[in-house]
Amino acid sequence: MESIALEIAAPILGLFLGTFLFSRVGAWVQALATAAKASSTTGASRGNIALIAVLHSGPWLLAGVVFWAYHVLSDAHQRAWDWFFGAVVVSIPVWFIVLLYLHHRAKRIQAAAAREHNAV
Repeated sequence: MESIALEIAAPILGLFLGTFLFSRVGAWVQALATAAKASSTTGASRGNIALIAVLHSGPWLLAGVVFWAYHVLSDAHQRAWDWFFGAVVVSIPVWFIVLLYLHHRAKRIQAAAAREHNAV
């Protein structure tokens, strides 16, 4: 029988891991986009993109979490693991929605500042 503290802590810790995972994979995607843009505009080598794709921590962390989740969830496990990995999965779209909201808010603020700046 699992304790109630474990049932409560599992989704909270899963949200923390999902947040960290979203952050690292997002940084990896941003690094890939920056390297691709730099290679197309300045004529730099495409080797930088391959280096970032392999050496960045984002894909390795994602692979590690997926591997860990597979091994934990494929065998008999406690119910708290379902809550933990469920929270990891739920946190990714939640943070994506927050990211979109903050992006649109920043664009709105930037447009308002441009209107103020151009006004005489």
